[in-house]
Amino acid sequence: NNELTAAKIKQYIQQLHDAGLSIKTINRKIVSIKQYIDFLNERKNAQLIIKIRQIKEQQQNYLDDMLTEKDFNSLVRSAEGNNDIRAKAIFCTLYYTGMRVSEMLQLHIDDIGRRTITIRGKGGKHREVFISKKLQNAWKEYLKVRLDTANALFTGERGAINRQTVD
Repeated sequence: NNELTAAKIKQYIQQLHDAGLSIKTINRKIVSIKQYIDFLNERKNAQLIIKIRQIKEQQQNYLDDMLTEKDFNSLVRSAEGNNDIRAKAIFCTLYYTGMRVSEMLQLHIDDIGRRTITIRGKGGKHREVFISKKLQNAWKEYLKVRLDTANALFTGERGAINRQTVD
């Protein structure tokens, strides 16, 4: 019996799962089967009505290579040892807010003193970021040595710093 049925497709998916294939691989095969059914219905007038759902995949919502508090404290001590208050303020900003470098570079001098800041993140999405007292203190310390050449919070001799300066 060469008839295509939902039961046979489910059996095939179970065989793929039992064979140890990843969920992504199985889902790719499910999409191919759906496309084949669509082809049969459109071009061969098969009139197959088979509903197949992709397998839900657990997403990993954490990073494997997170900076530990010990690592962060070591970076801050190193910046202090080199009398690099700007670097210390940058480290604190990234660590205490979870911002990306590109997001941090959006900060302006008038953001100091605010409890929250709205930043434009990846994909143009806006989000609210809480500014802790520890970060406020790091920014105030940085302001004492900041080169006042731009509206951007983090500046250098030639104005606002860029991503390459931070890297």
